[in-house]
Amino acid sequence: MLAIDELRKGLRIRYDFSGVHAVVVEPPLTSRRVLRQAMLAIGMPAPREFEEATPRPADLMADTADVLFISASDEDPGPLRLVADIRARKIASNPFLPIVVTAYEPTPRLMRMASDAGADTIVAKPVSYKLIAERMESLVDARRPFIVTANYMGPDRRKDLRGGGIAIPGLAVPNTLAMRVHGQPMGDLDLKVEEMWTTMQEQRVQRCAFQVAFLLHLAWLPEAVLTVDPVHMGELHKIQPVMGDLLARLPEGGEIAEAGNPLAGEVMELAETMVSHGATPDTVSIAQGYAYRLLALVDPSHPLDRHVAIVQASVAAYRKRLAELQA
Repeated sequence: MLAIDELRKGLRIRYDFSGVHAVVVEPPLTSRRVLRQAMLAIGMPAPREFEEATPRPADLMADTADVLFISASDEDPGPLRLVADIRARKIASNPFLPIVVTAYEPTPRLMRMASDAGADTIVAKPVSYKLIAERMESLVDARRPFIVTANYMGPDRRKDLRGGGIAIPGLAVPNTLAMRVHGQPMGDLDLKVEEMWTTMQEQRVQRCAFQVAFLLHLAWLPEAVLTVDPVHMGELHKIQPVMGDLLARLPEGGEIAEAGNPLAGEVMELAETMVSHGATPDTVSIAQGYAYRLLALVDPSHPLDRHVAIVQASVAAYRKRLAELQA
């Protein structure tokens, strides 16, 4: 292995990475070696290395890590499931771990899948020491905020969130990489992670409720108040999984759960009826009423009529965008 001083030639490192712990998941030994040398060159200790993310990904993330480098490709996008599981907090205690996906051919499809999984960034292999230094520094001082939608929680990397009139704020999540570099105390990290995770769960419930109201309003033809739109009726099958996600995230006990569970149950039952037996203006209208009441319940920042107006504006904007794309 080359001497550290030789590796560092020509590099201008702005931060002290000596306390940063990295995990590398790279099948080729040569790729792991290059990444290891790049990390040593910018002052990091040797990373924990794995050839693959399966079959026991929990073991991979058993110890605290500050950054994860993981290889993926069009032929083997499987490692991106690990990324999604980390963001969903199915494995690892910190869903906000900085994650870098590496790929020999970062195709548009792979880049989209990495973004949807919740990766912070993707870099092309073979990597250069300078590129690793730049990406690490960017994750320290310019990391993207996280956002929450009905089907995504992760760095704000997507161009089209289909939010319409709903504001989707960015969240400055705990960044262990930046905390290590700046010498910040790590003792309250678990508390910070838990507080931010709770905030994101609350926002996820609100986004799910909005999405259900959006889908139900989309089922109406804009020109006729009492006419069902056959083009978008197929979207109603999305309601049950979204509502199931909402119910799973409602806090146990309390007024919101007590009032929200029956409303969600009514919407799910009506959605099942509409999907199985077809929708009528009456069933869609009744389901809308329950959905709007649920939205106002989980998101008290607006009164009911304001929520209705926001959903209507969002659907109108969505229809306009579709018409422009089809023109």
